[in-house]
Amino acid sequence: MLSASEIGSTSATLMWESNSERAGYIGDIFQGTTHIRSVHSTSQSTMRIQNLQPETEYMVWVSGVSEIGWTTVKTEVVFTTAGLSAPEDVFVVQNQNNSLTVQWASNSEGILHNLQLLNTTSQVVLRQVTTDAGTNQYTFYGLQKFHSYTVKIRAAVESSNGTMLSSPVEVSATVLCTLRPVDIIFLFDISSNGQNGKLEKAKELAVNVIRALSPPSQREQTTRVSAIKYTRWTRFVFPFDRYNNTEDAVTKLLELQSSNNPVLNTGHMLKVVHRELYGRTTRIGYRPRENALSVIVHFAGRRSMGPVTRPASWLKQSANGVIAIGVEGHSYPPELNEIATSEDSKLTSPSYNALPSLLTSVLRAICKFQTM
Repeated sequence: MLSASEIGSTSATLMWESNSERAGYIGDIFQGTTHIRSVHSTSQSTMRIQNLQPETEYMVWVSGVSEIGWTTVKTEVVFTTAGLSAPEDVFVVQNQNNSLTVQWASNSEGILHNLQLLNTTSQVVLRQVTTDAGTNQYTFYGLQKFHSYTVKIRAAVESSNGTMLSSPVEVSATVLCTLRPVDIIFLFDISSNGQNGKLEKAKELAVNVIRALSPPSQREQTTRVSAIKYTRWTRFVFPFDRYNNTEDAVTKLLELQSSNNPVLNTGHMLKVVHRELYGRTTRIGYRPRENALSVIVHFAGRRSMGPVTRPASWLKQSANGVIAIGVEGHSYPPELNEIATSEDSKLTSPSYNALPSLLTSVLRAICKFQTM
């Protein structure tokens, strides 16, 4: 009995009972009453048919062939191919050096892939390409640093009615400079202000920085994240080794709540950070990796009750770079000057609501640390 199995969008496998008297088999493929082509098989029990069209009904006659060339009609089978499936396992390979590389699961059925590059903000299509069959990776070159791009990828098949496309799968990433692995720690002095709305905007900026350094769809993540908040004392929210996936760190960061603390001791916080990250007795998982770019991002609150000059100096000597972020009318500018590595890493927002707009400035500062 002839049957069809493993029916995909562009292929199917035919199976029947083996007959050792046959030297091979011929499969005649019909679409309606139109003969499409013939397929030959030397297998005694199976035949793989490829290069079909999605969502199409086919009839196949399978004939046995003897050693002297005589054929006998065996039987027929009718089947309908599946719809064109969207690409699977799509992820960002890299997003540095003015380029963006995406990859997807390889497919041996001769399916093409249509890729659109869009500006993430405006959703304007910037480029469109179709890859060859068998290709499972593509790189867009000549992109602008610190811009966010979205890639829409669809499976594609050429048919008599034109190109058939699957539903799209999207991945997004911000294009960065060339960076070595990054260990980044966020210090939330702002968490002691007692107003959770202010903290929410700081967390939003922090999350955007994390996702720019390590896109959620990126398979091999080289960024590690740590966080500290100031309540009535300095407390680690989590150390570097707590989460292997940056999205898990993001989830924990988003749970962070504001504390109603009347005083703020930034100087003490900086001392604790220096001791725990760079001291001689640093605990496992707290110290930045030797090969990593060590970056500190400090969200400043009110003026510190204690001096910051010496601990800020220690941190600037130990880390590759310190970014100090303040808000006009709420932060103390002289302390921002002392904490930040340079003028380029001292950032001031006109309001708490505008904090997320500092994303590009933060990324530029991190890239500058790479060259210092």
